[in-house]
Amino acid sequence: MNITVNNHNHETFETRLRKACAHVNIEQLAYDLGLYQRKFRKVSPMAFVFGLCRGSFNAFASANIIAGAIASITGKFISKQALLKRFSNAPAFLHKLLKIVIAYPLKIDPDHIDHRFSMFDNVRLLDSASIKLHPSLVKVFPGARNQTGRQSATMKIQLCYNLTSGILDALSISPYTRNDQKASADIFTIAKPNDLVVRDLGYFSLEVLARMVLDKIYFITRIPPNVSLFTPDLSPVNLLKMLKNHDGIFDQNLRVGASQKLLLRFIAIPLPAEEARKRRAKARNDRNAKANHSKNYFELLGWTILATNASPAALSTEMVHAIYLIRWKIEIVFKIWKSFLLVTKLPGKPSVPYLKCVVYAKLILLVLFNHTHIIYNNSVYQKTGKRLSPMKCAQFLALPILQFFAPVNPRKWTFTATELISYYCAYEKRKRQNMSEWIADLIPVDEWVKK
Repeated sequence: MNITVNNHNHETFETRLRKACAHVNIEQLAYDLGLYQRKFRKVSPMAFVFGLCRGSFNAFASANIIAGAIASITGKFISKQALLKRFSNAPAFLHKLLKIVIAYPLKIDPDHIDHRFSMFDNVRLLDSASIKLHPSLVKVFPGARNQTGRQSATMKIQLCYNLTSGILDALSISPYTRNDQKASADIFTIAKPNDLVVRDLGYFSLEVLARMVLDKIYFITRIPPNVSLFTPDLSPVNLLKMLKNHDGIFDQNLRVGASQKLLLRFIAIPLPAEEARKRRAKARNDRNAKANHSKNYFELLGWTILATNASPAALSTEMVHAIYLIRWKIEIVFKIWKSFLLVTKLPGKPSVPYLKCVVYAKLILLVLFNHTHIIYNNSVYQKTGKRLSPMKCAQFLALPILQFFAPVNPRKWTFTATELISYYCAYEKRKRQNMSEWIADLIPVDEWVKK
């Protein structure tokens, strides 16, 4: 796929999905994974997917709406009862299709790669989001318990976002009880040597970090305030005392973990008073009965405590801190998904297969939206020097007339598709920095590239 957009070529969702799956025999895949047991008559596998995705891009995603969406594609009626029966065999097929779409090699012009990170092959940000489900799904998607011991039904979505290219590297769903720490080792199916992985505290696992060191995968991660620390020659460290006696940012090699004693570069950055106060207030409101935090723990919340296996020659202290701050970009991705792309809008009381079908359809859409944003963002920048706001782009492309699906008639346009998106979705000039400007100002390009 070329990075530029043809003058009047607004590609529909169906076109993008067909391109991503062009190298796969979709019909054979549907038979192999049980979507069809015999030759289909009314609804082909791709028509099923197209209709499911159309219907899932609705706030309700009811079986009736999805069946109507499929009928609008095939020209043949399908009852919602027949659709629900089809759902029972569809999740494995849709899961495989999601992986195919994620793996699609979107070609990006080297001029549009963020060269701030050229010392690494990829910079991968990891985070997760939770979605509340109907209580009837609690056995399959067990969630947290409230103060009375009642367990909720919650799904967790794990995301790996490639900051270097802007591409989504991985997406997966699981019960809430498979927390971030349990998902920590999933990184080895994604990251390669000389990649940089940036993760928050929830993913902390010394066993995983030790393996990443051996595999030459670089990382920046938060460290729990109560973790055992030692000097390189194995003398115990009183972290709070050390930080109180140190003025400003602390950056030294220490051994981490009571048994592992993994040698890492340890960085502690003092927080502004207001941010430290908010962290402590959040910790005091922790409902977990096991979270009996000590006085030292609360005091240590006054620092952001990070660990990395990147040397100061590769990443200065300022760069480590800046990259960790950039991790918040993934929060913007989740906000867009929830607010504009309706990822949390799920059927009220669905069966488990029905729920999985709708979720996988939404995730396929999200990956294709990401592709669309990258293509138009680079094309707009190439022509105008402007960058697109991901939020504006999501709002605009979510409009019924342009949400990948609607038939548009480009022949009537007096502008190109790129000009249309540029006009309505580019960042505006304001005193307040946008995300792109904020990242650029953390450290100038020359400071990164010269490394």
